[in-house]
Amino acid sequence: MKKILLSITTVALVATAAVGATRAYFSDTETSVGNRTLDLKVDDKDGANVVTITKTNMKPQAPYTYQGYNNQFVLKNAGSLPGTVTWVIKNVNNFENGCNDPETKLLDTTCGTGNDQGELGQYTWIKWSRNGPTYEGYGTKFDPLNSANGVTVTGPVLNPGDTFNAYMWLDFPRRTDDMENLAQGDSLQFDVEFKLEQIP
Repeated sequence: MKKILLSITTVALVATAAVGATRAYFSDTETSVGNRTLDLKVDDKDGANVVTITKTNMKPQAPYTYQGYNNQFVLKNAGSLPGTVTWVIKNVNNFENGCNDPETKLLDTTCGTGNDQGELGQYTWIKWSRNGPTYEGYGTKFDPLNSANGVTVTGPVLNPGDTFNAYMWLDFPRRTDDMENLAQGDSLQFDVEFKLEQIP
């Protein structure tokens, strides 16, 4: 059976989460004598690279600079084989953080403190792009953000030594029915798993 090399780096947003491989691959921190390697670095780091980003206090139709469009991840192929970059959002959680008066008036029925009870991921969207505010996209815009959970986005091919800047756009648009008030005070938690896969 033909062996496939895979390099994985996990970025946790808001809260750290362990994401493990389910198949036996060479990891980006191992070496194999006599074999060429894939080695993906995220923000110039190997292994379990974790970036903590807190998505709270988001405001409808606020400027992109407030919402955090410029969450930039620098991906580098530090190995000796070309590979295709992919990424996937996992473990999306929406936290209610209690209900305030506007939420109560809209009859918000998820006013507890447990996991995945909030509505922020239902009223925000996410898109990945390169070159920052030029909004040149890779993959599909996920609207709402919740729909991105578990969907793999395919990026560019990285030759050895190549670097790619991936920007995460996150927006909370204004609605005409005021239902975004259901997300007042809510927060988001999700993981991003980057991979560098050998080209067949």
